[in-house]
Amino acid sequence: MTSDQEILGGEGISFAYRENMTNSDAVHSPEVDARRQIANLLEAAIAKLPERFRVVFVLCEVEGLSVEETAEALQIPREIVKARLVRARRKLQQELDSNLRNALAGTFTFAGSDCDALTERVLAAFTANERKL
Repeated sequence: MTSDQEILGGEGISFAYRENMTNSDAVHSPEVDARRQIANLLEAAIAKLPERFRVVFVLCEVEGLSVEETAEALQIPREIVKARLVRARRKLQQELDSNLRNALAGTFTFAGSDCDALTERVLAAFTANERKL
């Protein structure tokens, strides 16, 4: 039987390959940074999965193998693959729920007087433009 570690290559999954593939001279934007943060959260959550769930999840969801192909590669029944995939998704959802909730806590904060001042300037500009017409 092929071991899970043989399928994934060694002691576990190393997600550092993505860092090596990125161009360090690339221009960083908020969108790129946000995607990187989300990817890091996902990778950390996947790494926390028990190995039997992680292997199935990676083969199906990351590598794109079907349930049948995964079952054949791991030499286990397809029903076990399906059950492990469901459990892996559930564990990831639970793990990510708290992480994302904490990450989003400071997002879209109201800036109080700064927002009020900006709103007043925008409305004044609209009013001034209407008078010119």
